[in-house]
Order: sequence, then C-alpha cells, then structure tokens
Amino acid sequence: MKFFKFFKQKDKNSKISLEEAERRIEKLANDLPLRLNEISLEIGKAIEEFKSSSLEKIRILEEIDLSSKREDERLKRMTLQGLDSYLNEFSFFLKKLDSKFFDLGAIEKIEVLDSLFKKFFKRVESSFHRATILIGEEMAQLHQEAEKLYDRVLAIRNDNSRIFSRFFLIRDFEENKKKIAVKEEFIRKEEEELERISLKVEEIKRDVFEAEKNLEKHYESFKRKSFVEGKARVEGEIASIESEVRKIGIETDFKGLCKVYHKNRRLFEFLSSCRKNFLSAFLSDEWEILKEVLDKQSWERLNFLRERYLKALGEKENFCEDVVESSLRKRILNLRNELSSLGEHEVQVKKRISKTKEEIKSLIDEKKSMAEKILGEGFRIF
Repeated sequence: MKFFKFFKQKDKNSKISLEEAERRIEKLANDLPLRLNEISLEIGKAIEEFKSSSLEKIRILEEIDLSSKREDERLKRMTLQGLDSYLNEFSFFLKKLDSKFFDLGAIEKIEVLDSLFKKFFKRVESSFHRATILIGEEMAQLHQEAEKLYDRVLAIRNDNSRIFSRFFLIRDFEENKKKIAVKEEFIRKEEEELERISLKVEEIKRDVFEAEKNLEKHYESFKRKSFVEGKARVEGEIASIESEVRKIGIETDFKGLCKVYHKNRRLFEFLSSCRKNFLSAFLSDEWEILKEVLDKQSWERLNFLRERYLKALGEKENFCEDVVESSLRKRILNLRNELSSLGEHEVQVKKRISKTKEEIKSLIDEKKSMAEKILGEGFRIF
C-alpha cells in the first residue's frame, strides 16, 4: 500500500512543470522494483504451493487401479489412456516452472504463465474428458489445482494492473528521454559544425580579401605594366604586318597572274588561294611559290614581312599568360567556390537542426502526455 501513496494526488487539476513531473516519476521508478519484487515473490509462493498440492494428487492418480472395477474394459482403457496423456502434459507443464522461470521478473512470470496455461488447457481438454469417465473426482481435484493457480495469477495481474501499466509507461517515458537526449546531442554537434563553418567562412573571406589585394598590387606593379605594354606592342606589330600584307594582296593582280599561269596546275591553285585569302596563303608552307611569279622587290618585301610576323608571333606566346595574375585569379575562384560549398553545407546543417528540433518538440509533447498518464488524472504538465 505504501507504493500507491506516491500516486495520490495532492491537488486535483494541479499544474506542474515537466521538470517537477520528472522528479516525481523518478521517485515512482525507484520504488517500482521493490513492489514488483513483492509481486514476483507472491507468484513464486503460489507456484510452490501449487507444485506441492499437485504432486500429492498426481501420486494418488498414478496409484489408481481400475482392474477391480466392474466396468467395460473399453471404458477402462479409454480412462487410463486419457489419464496417462493428461499426466504427461501436466508433468511437462511443471518442468516449465524451473529455475529459469523463477529468475524472471513479475511481469514476465505472469506473461509466461498465461501462455503456458492457455496451451496446457487446450492440450489436455480431450485427455481430461476421457480420464474423467471412471475417475472424475480424482481428476477434477488435480485439474482444479491448475485452474486455481491460473485464477490466482489472473487475480494478481488484475490487482496490480495499475502498477504494471505504470511500469510500461515509465519504461516508455525513460525511452523517450533517451531519444530526446540523443537528438539534443545531435543538435549540439551540428551547432558545433555551424560554428566551425562560420570560422572557416571568416578565414576564407580574409584569404579572398588578401588575394584580391595582391591582385590589385600586381596590376599596379612595374612588372605588370611592362607585361601589358609588351603585349600591346607585339599585338600592335602583328596587326600592322597583317594590314600591310592584306594591302599587298589587294594591290597584286592575282586574277591576271592566274590567267598567265593557268596551264601550271601547281601555280594556278596557289594563286587562286591568294585571291581568296592572301594572308592565309602568305603564312602557308607553299608561300615561296610567290618568288616564281612576283618581281624581286615585291618578293623581298614579303619575305621581310613574313620574318617579322613569325618573330612577333613567337614573342606573343611569351605574353599569352600573366602567371601571377592567373595564379591569383585561380586562387580567388577556388576560395569563392569553397565559400559557396560551405554556404550550401550550412543550409543543410540548419535544415537538419530545424527538423531535429521539431522532432524533439514532438517527443516532449509525447513525454508530457505520458507523464500525465503516469501521475494520474488531475495533473497537467506545462
């Protein structure tokens, strides 16, 4: 009875905090094992009494002799067969109530006994009726022992249903607390990850600022200016040569030359290409054909221009890439990509935190509901 005092409500419809409810439930949880142990001992005592009384009645049944009875031999045989089958099942039932069974807790014992009895009564139904044909009174006495124990077990379960119900509720309540703790730990780690992301973002932003600053310094440097000026000079020279070559191409009468050399397939085809694109022909491997058709002065002029052009192209390759600028721009691009990746990661982390907080809120609502059931009607958790 002492156990139930903890469930007594001090004030109907009283409101208590979840923290206060947890303290009260913890007190109940600490007292549950003692009461469950008392119930377990009560069941054990009932079983020992059942075994003792049953064994005596089994001994009586085993000594029954129907040979002297003036009954039909077929009935005697049916009775003894039923008795033998019934006693075998009863013996099997008793063996199940061994030391392993007694190691179980109160709730487990009741569950096992309920299952064993249901199976036993079903298995012996036929043999019991056959055995009672001639020894009904003796059979009834043994069978009633099993029925009395089963009734007692059911009575213990019904009398303590409130305790058992609270046992399962408290077990679920504790499981709920564990789930919340796991999710809170998950959030803690995710928030640490957010902090790490924040620090990393600040670090990268500083690196981007430094790289952009260095790029700006590079643009303003003498080396950079020399590079730009050199590149512009070479590109200007190339453009100037191309312009002069195109001018020569326009001034040269390639149409007339084609007529003159139309019988020479090699010369004709090259001169035709000159008419279409003189600059392209000028740069081709066959350009020396022009020596055969142009006057010496024109040829020497073109040869001079070609040498200058090829030299300028070679110099241009040296100005194709500013290594310092390229390196800094690549670094800035990589840093910004990393910032973007961190931003996406941050969004995902925040989503996980938000989702987990919603799950915790749902678990807390569930926890409050369980606490109200454990403490009983009249308590409201806020």
